[in-house]
Amino acid sequence: MSFFNEETKTKKKMSWKKKLLIASPFFIIAIIMMSQDAQISDEEIRDIHGITTSLEWNTENLNINENGNLKVAVEKLKEINNIKSQAESVNPAILAKRTWEFIGKVVEVSGTVTSVQDYPPKHDISNAFGTDTSCEIVFMSDDLLFFVFFGNSSSGNKTTGDAVTVYGYPAGIIEAKNRMGGKTEHIVIVGNAFN
Repeated sequence: MSFFNEETKTKKKMSWKKKLLIASPFFIIAIIMMSQDAQISDEEIRDIHGITTSLEWNTENLNINENGNLKVAVEKLKEINNIKSQAESVNPAILAKRTWEFIGKVVEVSGTVTSVQDYPPKHDISNAFGTDTSCEIVFMSDDLLFFVFFGNSSSGNKTTGDAVTVYGYPAGIIEAKNRMGGKTEHIVIVGNAFN
């Protein structure tokens, strides 16, 4: 009798294993088909990468390509009538060292223009501002720190070597290739006024 019970248990185990082996390919195919139909939403992708789309300042992620602060700055600029009167003159070295503390505040920063570029209508930057033209002014402070100013108008008569004072929101940091082949961090300021 005990032999018969052991034999039956063995048959049950083997038949369970056989069933699993037979069913496994079907489960794998079903899982693959379900995963192909499943899509990750844009919101889930932004959450995975720490990208914000809300109109709140992101002071944790300073990478301008990920933090969403460009959009926030552009929207906040629409609410300001006279940005110069609201700007706080800041030491560029302190701004560079503690950028996150200045995000969301209007600042005034000065330096020497190292490059300047105007953008035409329908360019990404002009579109972001909702203007026909926009500008990018790269400048270096007296303590050799680099800044990029994105403005909602033409750069006017500004050229390389000119003194410049910009007014706007620090929005984060971007790495740019330098002439030596390396990379240099630039603090990004988004504004609507400069001298």
